[in-house]
Amino acid sequence: MEPKAQRVANIVNYIDKNNTRSIGNKTGSIDIVLQNQTVIPNGYVGLAPFRSEFFCTPPSANNVTGSQDWLDVLSMHEYRHVQQIINSRRGITKVASIFQGQSGWSLVSNISLPNWYFEGDATISETAWSLGGRGRSAFFTIEQRALAYADINYSYQKNRN
Repeated sequence: MEPKAQRVANIVNYIDKNNTRSIGNKTGSIDIVLQNQTVIPNGYVGLAPFRSEFFCTPPSANNVTGSQDWLDVLSMHEYRHVQQIINSRRGITKVASIFQGQSGWSLVSNISLPNWYFEGDATISETAWSLGGRGRSAFFTIEQRALAYADINYSYQKNRN
């Protein structure tokens, strides 16, 4: 796992130094845990405590990441969430974090910033920072395009989910 961990660290450090213009200039450190005995390909960033966990098992089908390495895509996507959370600590969110710590920071961030922003921005970022990313994959939007073609109009929330 050490070479994979070093690669993740290199990607995250590069993004931290070179890609803050669109999100804000606040930076910070985060603990990243690589879970290598999982069956679900995923990852997350959480507060209280502030950390990120990567589930290193790649997707069984390559239509999600294409020819890109799973941990590369995951690193880009999850680190964008880190940037979002760090840069959300302003205004009422900063006040909540001062008085309630990371729990208050998490609560107010989740209330004030919609989930579609977090995920949409992270997906756009992984696409912009790489030659692949889900934004370039026709498979990523196949269900939405099929619904539109069939003239099925779900509510925004149902369609997004």
